[in-house]
Amino acid sequence: MELEKLYVKIKEQLLYAKKLEDSNFKVIDLFNRIDDIKKYNRKWQGICYLPRYTLEIGADGNIYPCCIYKYNSEYIMGNIYNNSINEIIDSNVYNQVYNKLTSDKCLPCFFDEQNNIIHYLLYPKTEHDFFI
Repeated sequence: MELEKLYVKIKEQLLYAKKLEDSNFKVIDLFNRIDDIKKYNRKWQGICYLPRYTLEIGADGNIYPCCIYKYNSEYIMGNIYNNSINEIIDSNVYNQVYNKLTSDKCLPCFFDEQNNIIHYLLYPKTEHDFFI
């Protein structure tokens, strides 16, 4: 689904949910965060390192690479009810999903800065650009 169409669909669903509010049910609309993402100018280019350091575990036990893809069946890396975390991380499925996570395929994300830092730590520049 095209990203613009997805934003429209999300907004429609949020407006529908807001109509259901009452004294016992409150909808917290964070749609402005989606607007922020739409305007986001991605600084990170490359593979996402975060799933190597953090994972998302759904209530159903499924493991996902991050919060953006949580509950998206295409990004299930394993299930903690069926395998240990170590078995999941060592699996082919984990690596297949992980290899999909590049900046040109992922949605804009607030982990870009962390990716920059991790990349720098893994591949430090040996030369100084502005050494005097």
